[in-house]
Amino acid sequence: FQMAVTVLAVLAVGVPALRLFPDHAGPTVLAVSLIQKGGGRPIFPVLLAWATVTVAVVLLVLVPPAPGLGLLPFVLLAGLGIGLALWTGQAPGLHDLPLVPAVGFVALVAFVPEQGSDLFWQFTDSAIDMRPPETAAPWTVTWLMLLAAGLSVALAFRAMRGAAHPVILSIAAALAAPVTALVLELTWPVTAVVGAYPWALQVMALAALMVALAVQFARTDAGELRRAAHFTLSALALIALALFLILSHAALSLGLAVLVAVAAALDRRLRLPEMALAVQAGVMLLGWRMAVDPGILWAFDAPLMAAVSAYVGPLIGLGAALWLLPRAERDAARAFVESGIALALVLLADVLIFRWLAGDMGGMPPEAHWSVALLALPWLVMALVQLYRVKLGGRLAVLRYGLAGVA
Repeated sequence: FQMAVTVLAVLAVGVPALRLFPDHAGPTVLAVSLIQKGGGRPIFPVLLAWATVTVAVVLLVLVPPAPGLGLLPFVLLAGLGIGLALWTGQAPGLHDLPLVPAVGFVALVAFVPEQGSDLFWQFTDSAIDMRPPETAAPWTVTWLMLLAAGLSVALAFRAMRGAAHPVILSIAAALAAPVTALVLELTWPVTAVVGAYPWALQVMALAALMVALAVQFARTDAGELRRAAHFTLSALALIALALFLILSHAALSLGLAVLVAVAAALDRRLRLPEMALAVQAGVMLLGWRMAVDPGILWAFDAPLMAAVSAYVGPLIGLGAALWLLPRAERDAARAFVESGIALALVLLADVLIFRWLAGDMGGMPPEAHWSVALLALPWLVMALVQLYRVKLGGRLAVLRYGLAGVA
């Protein structure tokens, strides 16, 4: 069934063209639905291809494979995405179509643990402490990483060869494999099965691929570094993930802080709006790590230097980002960074004061009234800081009220 729907998707692309290579005219579905700059509507063969490929991808994601064939839907999705990227070069109306199987591939990686697939449980049952000694780990994750890397390379190839949406396809290429690695780390027990160091090596190999693509795009675009910057950020994010896998909890926070500062520096030099969005996303991730995972409860009991570095590192990185960000048209990014700095200071104060008093008192029960007040007062200060900055006015006033309410 899965092979049948994949073949039908390929036939829906190839048969209406009556040629070895499709030649569907534009505009693309993406241009008409999102960009809205006129140019009419997609022709019927383009709509037919999009509808059939979308249905095929949804079925490949939702229909569980037969036992023993758990990798088949991944191979079919990656093959469909790679094939469409390489096959539709002469069809400007289909240049956005490879994005559909690429999204489906990442969705399937995240969905398989919830689906209870035979592939996932076989992988989980091969954990280091459950399999016999001197037994190699399964190659499941390695194959998934290779398929994701193939998707990224194919999308990058299409983006470099006169695609209808070169920037969107390059962003997709910079995200496909790294997001797959991140989803694997978050939803699969990769470290428990493969081991931290071998898994980090695979992530670093993927980072090296992103660096190679960044260099290639820099050469292709002849001084226009916008697309190369996407792959640079992707490589830095993968390096941060690899450090997190083999070092302490604070390592990923430090890596993310460097990533935010680099994104701000790229925005300062190249004036790229997507870099400002990357800064905002990085600040939110840093806030999650500082407050929740590993969070403030971890910092209460961790070694002092590790706990301090988990907050001082982001402070330095966010301070550098605030200094590097352009002032024109970057109000939202600057507001996020300022709030991140305030959050880091608040949490650092919480950690240091709590540890100091707990040490003097021989331990403080977390439910005691003084410890609750101690944790609450810095957040009150943060709320007042946001309310004070409301007087700056502008569109960010509502955001600052919201941040004050959350604090």
